[in-house]
Amino acid sequence: MPREPRGPRQRGLTRRMQHAPSLGRYGGTSPAIRRAEAAAGGGASTVRRDIKRRHDIVTAMTNEKSIFERQRMLLSRLVIWPLMAILLVTTSAWEVHAPIDGLLYMAGCVLAGIATAGRLWCSLYICGRKTKELVTCGPYSMTRNPLYFFSAIGAIGVGLATETFTVPALLILLFAVTYPALIRAEEHRLRGIHGDAYAAYAALTPRFFPSPSRYFEPDTHEVIPRAFRRELLDALWFVWLLGILEFGETLREANIIPTLLTAY
Repeated sequence: MPREPRGPRQRGLTRRMQHAPSLGRYGGTSPAIRRAEAAAGGGASTVRRDIKRRHDIVTAMTNEKSIFERQRMLLSRLVIWPLMAILLVTTSAWEVHAPIDGLLYMAGCVLAGIATAGRLWCSLYICGRKTKELVTCGPYSMTRNPLYFFSAIGAIGVGLATETFTVPALLILLFAVTYPALIRAEEHRLRGIHGDAYAAYAALTPRFFPSPSRYFEPDTHEVIPRAFRRELLDALWFVWLLGILEFGETLREANIIPTLLTAY
């Protein structure tokens, strides 16, 4: 066992090592921190330089995002809000063909619910750890991109909630065109940060569609409450969009807003 550091300088170094970012696989401790714990007395300056160098590498790779990655949320809003504005004045051609309209809306609500729960599940594991640690358990043991998978499910659900087939088909096409490039860019960045550990993880875990047979979860897991709280609003977007669609239908039926389009 490593000896207990006796001087105030050594105790301060040990405390800094405990709060240094972990760069290993999720649930593990980085080599830099292990070396620091074993050599807190002699090579303090070398350990500090080593950890600073590793931290600088992670910071540089984290900040090295493509334009699409940096503007992803803005681009999503530029698509979603104009589309929602159009849908508010659009009625479904299937409204007079019961029970097709009801089945489409119910399927949309189910998928939106799955997406919301799935994104919350992912957030429990990834919040606050996106680049500092390589998360490979929970939903990340089945697919490397569970957040995007559940987002796709949610988009299809919102599309079906319009009680049409054309809107979900349009959203699927939009997702298929834009998100593969984003996923590849993020994978490139993670390979640069985690190296061989990510390469081994990618070799065994599907990129997008989950493999339930690979599922693994730890007995205990530490959640970062502040980071998780920030993700709650993102996870609930699908539920809010369903509410907006239903409110728009109510306004059209009350002749408060016009019906300008019909979609199939």
